[in-house]
Amino acid sequence: MAKLAFLLGVLMALGGCAVKEGGQTASAHQAKATGQSEASEIFKKRKQARRSSFGRDELTPWRGFNALQTSRVAWDSSAARRSLMRMGAVGANAVALIPFVRQSSPYSTAVMGANNVTDAQLIAAIKSAHELGMKVVVKPQILVTGSWAGEISFTDSGQRDRWFDSYSAHIIRYARLSQSMGVEAFAIGTELSKIAKDLPWPRLISQLRREFRGVLTYAAHNVEGVERFPYWDKLDVIGISSYPSLGDMGEYDEMLAHIELNLYKLSQAVKANRRKPVWLLEVGIPSAEGASSQPWEWRSLGKGGQRTDLTMQTAAVAAWLNAIKRLQYVDGVFLWCWYSDPQAGGEENIDYTVQNKPSEIVIRQYWRN
Repeated sequence: MAKLAFLLGVLMALGGCAVKEGGQTASAHQAKATGQSEASEIFKKRKQARRSSFGRDELTPWRGFNALQTSRVAWDSSAARRSLMRMGAVGANAVALIPFVRQSSPYSTAVMGANNVTDAQLIAAIKSAHELGMKVVVKPQILVTGSWAGEISFTDSGQRDRWFDSYSAHIIRYARLSQSMGVEAFAIGTELSKIAKDLPWPRLISQLRREFRGVLTYAAHNVEGVERFPYWDKLDVIGISSYPSLGDMGEYDEMLAHIELNLYKLSQAVKANRRKPVWLLEVGIPSAEGASSQPWEWRSLGKGGQRTDLTMQTAAVAAWLNAIKRLQYVDGVFLWCWYSDPQAGGEENIDYTVQNKPSEIVIRQYWRN
C-alpha cells in the first residue's frame, strides 16, 4: 500500500492526473489522452527550433528514448510513425535509433550485418523523427549469440585487430548513411566493456570525422567504463549506459539515494573533461517485481514467475528524472526504451518500455513542464 500511495501522490502532484475510482493506479489509457491538435502544435514548434549545431549554448538538454523496431511494426509503417509522434508528445526532443550488427560469439572476429533493422527502415525512422522535430542519434549495437557486447574479448592483439577492422567497416557505413540523412549525433560503440580501452579508436574516429559532420560519442558501460575509456578528448560528448543497483526494496527514497550516489561517482569520473557535455545514453528499469536490485538483468525477463511492478518502475523513473534535473553537468538523457509498436507495453508488461504505463505519464509531466 505504501508503494501505491507513493505512485498516486507522484501523479497527483505532478499533473493532477486522474485515477480510477477505487484507488487504482492511472491506467494505460490515460497515457493515450494527448490530443492530436496539441501534439501537432508541439511538433510544429519543435521542427522550427531543431538545428544540427551542438553545444552547451543550447538551452534545452537532449531528452528522449532509445527506440527499437519490433518484429511486428517496422519503422517504415504508419503505426511506427504514430509511435514516434506519441514519443514526441511525451516531451522527447531527441531519439536514439538503434541498428544492429551481430557476431556468433564473444570471441568471433567476424562482425556481420543483422536483419533486425534494414537500411530502408532506419532511413524511414530518421525521416519521421526529423519531420516531427526531433534530433536523432544513430547508435549501432552488437548482438552476440548467447551473450552480450560487454563480453567480447580476445586472447591476442591480432584477433582484436581483425575484429576491430570488421567492426569499423559497419560503423563507417552507418556513419555515411547518417550523414546522408542529416543525423545530428552518432555513437561509435556501445558497452564494449572488456576491450574498449585497448582498441585503436583514434584511427576510427579520424575516419568518421571525414564521413560524418555531427556529434560523436561513445556509450561506456557504467561509471567504470567512463573511467577506463582513454579517448574522450577525441569525442564531442561523454556517453554512459547506466544501470546501477537501486537497492532491494524498490522504494523511491532508497532508489533516489542509489541514483544520486551513482551520479556523484560519474561527476568524479568526468572531472578531467569537465567542459565536455555528458549524456546518459541509457537509463531504465523493467516493470518487474524485484528489478530494482538488478536493473541491468534483461535475460531473465519473461522466463516465468515474475509479476509486474508498475509502481516500482514509476518510482525509479521519477527518481532518475528528479536527480538529473538538479545536475548542471548532464546535458542529455535517453531512457531505455521505446518501441516502434504504439501498442507496446501496458499494465501487464514486465519489459523496460514505459509505453502505456503510469511511468509514461510521469515522464510527460516532467518533460512537458
